[in-house]
Amino acid sequence: MEKLTPLSNDKSYAFAWETLTTTFKDAQWEERGAEIGDTVMSIVRGKAGWDAVESFEDMPDGMCQCPHFGVVISGRIRIVTKDGNLECTTGDIYWQAPPHRVEWLEDSVLVEFSPSKEFWAFTEQAEATKNKLENR
Repeated sequence: MEKLTPLSNDKSYAFAWETLTTTFKDAQWEERGAEIGDTVMSIVRGKAGWDAVESFEDMPDGMCQCPHFGVVISGRIRIVTKDGNLECTTGDIYWQAPPHRVEWLEDSVLVEFSPSKEFWAFTEQAEATKNKLENR
């Protein structure tokens, strides 16, 4: 993904799903994003019933190691951590400290903000796991 340059001198940006770069996609969820400075802003769309267990099996603790600030645009999710669970629904904002994974309780759309270095490390691991699962 290319780093973006501002549209004007005030360095403001606007993004739509159609204009963002796909950073990850499988049958259960798709993430598209844009990198500005050292932050990746992304829109994540997931399907009800997905719990990320299989997708994250090769990651430390079987969970995502990238922190995220986010908001639930629509739907309902459960953030699973080693210390417990949090449920979030439409309009909620959240902070996901690592390690965590998400269970999609309803078809949902999230907007997340993540540090670039950790985001790309997570995405690389997720792609490797997806490829392994597809070749089983």
